[in-house]
Amino acid sequence: MSAGERRRQASDEQGTVPPPPPSDWALFQFPEVLDMPSQELMHQYFIRNPIRDLLFPFKLFDILVDFGQEPFWCFQWLVSEQLCFCAILLLTSASNDLILRRPLSNTTCRHLRRTLPILNKRLSDTDAHRHDMILYVVGILASIAILFGDYNAAKMHAAGLSEIIRLRGGFGAVNYNPLIQLSIDRLNFSSFLVTKLWTPIYNSSIWKEPVFPAEVTNLYHLQGMFCVDGLVDSNVATVFHNLQYTTILFNKHYHNQTPIDGMFIRECLGFVHSSLIELEGRLENQLSECLRLGTMAFLATTFRLPDLYEQHYCKTLANKLQLSYATTKASTPDLHRAIDIWLILVCLISTDNVDERYTCAIWKAIATGGLSWNETRRYLKEVMWIDAFHDDIGRRAFAALKSRIGPFTVSEYRV
Repeated sequence: MSAGERRRQASDEQGTVPPPPPSDWALFQFPEVLDMPSQELMHQYFIRNPIRDLLFPFKLFDILVDFGQEPFWCFQWLVSEQLCFCAILLLTSASNDLILRRPLSNTTCRHLRRTLPILNKRLSDTDAHRHDMILYVVGILASIAILFGDYNAAKMHAAGLSEIIRLRGGFGAVNYNPLIQLSIDRLNFSSFLVTKLWTPIYNSSIWKEPVFPAEVTNLYHLQGMFCVDGLVDSNVATVFHNLQYTTILFNKHYHNQTPIDGMFIRECLGFVHSSLIELEGRLENQLSECLRLGTMAFLATTFRLPDLYEQHYCKTLANKLQLSYATTKASTPDLHRAIDIWLILVCLISTDNVDERYTCAIWKAIATGGLSWNETRRYLKEVMWIDAFHDDIGRRAFAALKSRIGPFTVSEYRV
């Protein structure tokens, strides 16, 4: 009998069981004790976190963004800051609730009750507004409130973020941390899509219109992308062009597998997001408003995860877009075919709750003789299309549409 076997036999004879080996988390010193349930949450946070990843899913779609930032910045906060430690446990527990489609669980509420007093204590410090971690934690609270329908709490968090940014001297004061800035901008835009109780935390004046490299503008012309100048309000046309250029940038780096400059993509998306928000209620032309809503829905579909097709931020907006498209189609029946196809597909990829009879009838009228997916995709890319985000859901929506097409025509249906 080997020495190891003799030790196990002696242990069994004494009725004792050797203790399990320590967890890998025991290698680190955290601000609080990390019990077994918390260890599981911490592990889940670093593997996949739906609430966090909805705001910043680029890497999950193989789009590389380089912010020139220390990759372990969050872990450094985690082991040194009690507030960050508690907020991440809260975020991960809420993410589990989101996946299971249930209200905030008792575990999540317990982490929320633990986090709020620590945050309030930190906010009482005279220099609290200077710390990025405060923005990070308030952003976590706002994201949870939005996704679980607590819009009054979201409104309060929006006001808190606005005040922190004001005390810093404006949003430009966060320029040194483009990852935090882009995350806040994505939170601001996505929350505005969900509820009118969300007050935008800044206006478009903080962003200058991006200057794209010649390579991007040349590709715009080489690809024959659709120009909306003269068809819509000039402000809508400006935003539309900038988003077209931004999609070219995404596609170029995605296919080349090269990183996008994080500072620049933050400027591109920030300009487009804030401009679209500010155009709310200011457009009289029906096509202009329809394209604004279509552009917002197009962007909203980037707030999702691979293989998960639920669109958390699209539901209200998708209904508005469908109504706007129907009105625009009635008043402008000779829409350019590429724009027409693009608007229909954006309607389809932004929600599962479409008016099937009307959508199918319109598609039959546009796609006389039938269109393959590849032909349809060429029209979509003529307007704008981010291959990494949209090819999968676009192909699925197209296949579903083709399978639903019946024998009726547009004349058989009235809006």
